[in-house]
Order: sequence, then structure tokens, then C-alpha cells
Amino acid sequence: MDRPRTVLDTISVQAESHPEATAVLGVDGHTITYRQLQRQVYRIAAELHANHIGRTDRVVTVLPNGPHAAVGFLGTASCALTVPLNPDLTRTDFIYCFRDLNASSLVIDRGLNSAAFAAAEESGVKIIEYPFPSRDARFEHDTEDITSDGRPAGDDVALILYTSGTTSAPKRVPLTHDNLIASGDREQQP
Repeated sequence: MDRPRTVLDTISVQAESHPEATAVLGVDGHTITYRQLQRQVYRIAAELHANHIGRTDRVVTVLPNGPHAAVGFLGTASCALTVPLNPDLTRTDFIYCFRDLNASSLVIDRGLNSAAFAAAEESGVKIIEYPFPSRDARFEHDTEDITSDGRPAGDDVALILYTSGTTSAPKRVPLTHDNLIASGDREQQP
């Protein structure tokens, strides 16, 4: 494979070349290796695929900070356009974001006490609770069929961040897979 162009490609290359290297490190010292991360990312992709979510669908993620959120974000960004939001936003803020984004679904930690649940129901956004129940990892080694409408490309938007900007209305900042990979490459340079 040439230079990775997507989040999924990057994880796959690292899992192949450095399977036991640390990919995610929690503040408590808990680690997730690249091999484990790849399996979890494929499991997330399989779940989203089963819910008919593809690379252009806008999926809001509401997860508590930590390794759990990092894996959820990477898994969602590997097969859909992800928008991570703060679990502490108000119901009104969530409704604004769901409508502004035309979000198809919400991936949310099932243990959170967040207004996102009510806002998603009110906005008609499908709720997918994370972590997902254990499933057959049928997509674990099949990256060709990881999403319902194909794998993301480098120029696909992987992530939308909200920023306050200079006005009172939040502004969307889209980042492509290429943007994310280039940012990671710059972080690797001395």
C-alpha cells in the first residue's frame, strides 16, 4: 500500500507492521495495541454497516473522554463522517447540531446521562448505543465490505468540528481524511 490516505488505512498499516505497539494509552496506564484497535474499529464499522450507515452519512458521537472515546471516534471516522460532541451540551444545543448537520445517527455511550438522547429522539436521529453488544467479527479481516457505500477516500470528509468563531452561531470546520493523515504525519516529524 502506498502512503495511507484514510483513517482506516493508517490503522491497518500500523496493525500489520506494528501489531503489538501501543495505539491508545489511557491515563490509568491501560493500553490498546494496534491489532486490538483494528479489531475494535472493524467491529464499529460492522455495527454501523448493519445500521445502513455509509461514508457520507453524518454520525454524531457523544462519548466520555478517554480511550473509549478515541476508539469510538476512530471507528466511526473509518467508515462515516463523524462529528464528536461534548456530552454536556444542552438539549437545545444538540438539536441545533443535529439539524444543522442533517445527522443520520447518534453513537452514544449507553451509560451517559446526556441530553443527547432526548434531542436525538426529538430530531428523529437514530440512536446507536456504544459499546455495542458482542457480534461475530465477520468484518475483522474484510476491509473491502466495511461500509454499505464503499470505503472512504482521502478526499472524503472524515470529521466535522464545531468552533465558536467570531459570531454567536457555531461554525462547522470539515476535515478530510487527507487532512487528518497530514496532521498526523507532521506530529511524527522531529
